[in-house]
Amino acid sequence: MELTTLDTLDHARALVDLVYSSYGLTFHRDFVYSPERLLELNRRGFVRSFLAIEDGVVLGHLGWIRPFFELSRGGEPVTDDGIGEVGLSIVRPEARARHVQTQLAMFMVEWTRPHAKFGGFMKCVTNHAYSQRTAANMGGKPLALFLAGVPKWVVYDRATEPPSSPISTLLYHVALQPTPARELRIPPHLDWVEALVRESGEPRTLVYGGPLDAAPTDLEVEFQPSKRLAQVHVLHAGPDLAIRLADTNQWLLGGHMEHVSYFLPADSVHVQRQALALEGYGIFPAGWIPALHGGARDVLVYGSIVHQDLDDAAIVTHDDAGARLRDRVVRAWRECRISPPRRGRGATAIPRGTLYRTRSG
Repeated sequence: MELTTLDTLDHARALVDLVYSSYGLTFHRDFVYSPERLLELNRRGFVRSFLAIEDGVVLGHLGWIRPFFELSRGGEPVTDDGIGEVGLSIVRPEARARHVQTQLAMFMVEWTRPHAKFGGFMKCVTNHAYSQRTAANMGGKPLALFLAGVPKWVVYDRATEPPSSPISTLLYHVALQPTPARELRIPPHLDWVEALVRESGEPRTLVYGGPLDAAPTDLEVEFQPSKRLAQVHVLHAGPDLAIRLADTNQWLLGGHMEHVSYFLPADSVHVQRQALALEGYGIFPAGWIPALHGGARDVLVYGSIVHQDLDDAAIVTHDDAGARLRDRVVRAWRECRISPPRRGRGATAIPRGTLYRTRSG
């Protein structure tokens, strides 16, 4: 078995064959079905594909991705260039017993050391523990859980029917070197998020309160109509944070989005003070990611979903750390379900001051 990077159109075509054999046409990133687009993204550095090839057949793939590279502000992605996302993890079912994914992960780690300043993260599906095991073997720690993050019409391997419930993803973070020392303002009632920060080993000081900035909230929103998924990146949190996000959340869910991920500045006094108000609007805490936004700023992860009947008992975790995180996020989600966000035709106007972007996959 040969381990290599994607450098030719033949490599890209063989990767498309792998995707189709494992997922049919249901994979959540559309560009993996275009050999030309795959090659272009690799050449531009937005995606770096690592392949395991045997007898001309791609047995497995792992990608190093600039997080949210499609979303930019002033021509620059809103995410920091020192962190990457390990994703697009695909292994032929018949080859899984050969530890293909683990070999690809170790091959990738050697490549990333001179290319990434801080590290990367990996969103691992929770309908099985294969990818979580690989992330843990790479030294990863679970830091966030995206409930219902994979649409339920995605069909894995040779399954003939989609799952009855959407699949959640567990984010593992792998540190290559410490990120810059920072002060963080975690909402006081989120002791489990404070524990994530302390146990990460990152140089962080937890503080409470501070001067209040009067500037309004600045955010970017991207949604994928075909997947019914949306992401909201808050680049600055102001005194209007809670109401802005409440309006945005109602607009997105009312527009038939089913999962919304929120990335909030973890050093903001306004986030710390308004966290309980967010939960009152059905936006629940889901974890923490170091150095994600530009300038290596940490983010607090929040979520909102419409799947009130989500089967959280089906969320499989690899280790105790993942299980503890699952239990805390599910508890936060359950508490928000007491007064779920309204969804329907009541929210028809785009909230003022918000720029919306769409992408196909």
